[in-house]
Amino acid sequence: MKGQVIIIATVMSVLALQIINSQDILNPDEFLSNEDYINELIDCVLDRGICDSNGSRIKYVLPHLIQNNCADCIPGIKLKYKMISKFLRDTHPREWTEIMDKYSEQDDSMIFTNE
Repeated sequence: MKGQVIIIATVMSVLALQIINSQDILNPDEFLSNEDYINELIDCVLDRGICDSNGSRIKYVLPHLIQNNCADCIPGIKLKYKMISKFLRDTHPREWTEIMDKYSEQDDSMIFTNE
């Protein structure tokens, strides 16, 4: 049974990395200026609303991204997520805290810092 759990966890990690490093997974330039869409994504991630395909993908990879600070991401993707997280911290601090509380197992002050 433990072996099956390890295999499933490994497969899920590989799938998450493939989604994370997909170049088309959310272009910040296309949605950061759309406040309604940002609110829809936030509601999706916080289980308060319906998820579209972007929201579903974000929700799936978010724990991995937050818990390891996007360490496995390719540089272009890491830059996108830092940009998005900074935007959310600056413009939606309450929701950012809720997201960190929901998905983080570590101190959120270390998450997506500007290195």
